[in-house]
Amino acid sequence: MSRNGLDTVLLDVDGTLIDSTYQHALAWHRAFGQHSLAIPMWRLHRAIGMDGDRLVPAVAGNGDDAEESKPAPDILQAALDQVGGQAAVCVGDSTYDVQAAAASGWQCLCVRTGGFGIAELYDAGAAHVFNDVAELLEKIDETPLARPG
Repeated sequence: MSRNGLDTVLLDVDGTLIDSTYQHALAWHRAFGQHSLAIPMWRLHRAIGMDGDRLVPAVAGNGDDAEESKPAPDILQAALDQVGGQAAVCVGDSTYDVQAAAASGWQCLCVRTGGFGIAELYDAGAAHVFNDVAELLEKIDETPLARPG
């Protein structure tokens, strides 16, 4: 357990550590296009970070809205349970990550690779917002992930 009472860091790898948001938006654009749905790229880009069961209804206005995907905390709690953790902090890149972490009672550190603005992430409840992973590492001692000592 760290001095902050944390024993687990949950990373939203896709989009956070690997900047793949544009590739996801492009893939969704092509998939919708195959079904004759012309969804503007900006709408898709803004929805990246949602699970597919939420993204489709959010941008296309149809489909079922499953309650267990982000921003619901279920996936984060399942990850914590899998590693046997008790207290976590999340590192994500979207307002959806922040909302899911908050619903679990955890803080979320954000990296701006998900297409969201600084104010949006703070307004959603982000504890800290960094421009990239390098800045997060540079300022890690200002976060709940601070090294002991």
